[in-house]
Amino acid sequence: MSEEHRPDEPGAEQPGSGKDHDDRPTDAAGAGDGVGPMSYPQYLAALYQRPDELLDDTARGLKLFGLINMTALVVLIALSSFVQRIALTTTSGVRFSWLVNGIKFGVSFAIPIAIVLFAFQWYAKRQGRNDTLDFYIEKFGTAMALPAVLVAIAIPLNLLGITMHSWFRGSGLFFIYIGVFLTSYLFVAPQRLKVAVVFTLAFYFAYRLIWLLM
Repeated sequence: MSEEHRPDEPGAEQPGSGKDHDDRPTDAAGAGDGVGPMSYPQYLAALYQRPDELLDDTARGLKLFGLINMTALVVLIALSSFVQRIALTTTSGVRFSWLVNGIKFGVSFAIPIAIVLFAFQWYAKRQGRNDTLDFYIEKFGTAMALPAVLVAIAIPLNLLGITMHSWFRGSGLFFIYIGVFLTSYLFVAPQRLKVAVVFTLAFYFAYRLIWLLM
């Protein structure tokens, strides 16, 4: 019997039928339109051009890019606080305490972000879902790209004394909460508004409490 007419072996996995272990549809690591893995600039361009595609329920293997976004956001938040001190002071020189306060401000967001990611996975498992932590890092990290950009824009505006810097900085911090809400509402507890609101409020109070304790 020729090979092309040989019947499939029982239990053999057919091409294109695989799914990952969390039962979500998967894409090749960062593959956009089937052309291979994305670079980070391509990822940012795709996020600008088609955000709905990157924020659907497909696990695209973009955990690293999500981590980059979240790390950049925390660093920029810390830097913005440091720059704010410099812009407000009328004395010459830079004080080490300003840098420490900036780092504390960044950490006060970093800790709740880490907590909420684990909380997403924990709650999803309670609901019988098998989503991995990597999945939530990817999706929440993607949502953090916009806040990072807004805070980044605020920093040079602050240094130049342009008052609009507070608009960008405030919007950036506000969109962090929007990201928590969207991740909760779209992926953790789909279509459950009350759960998404609870996650968002919990994130806010965790941030405020950690900032006060520091």
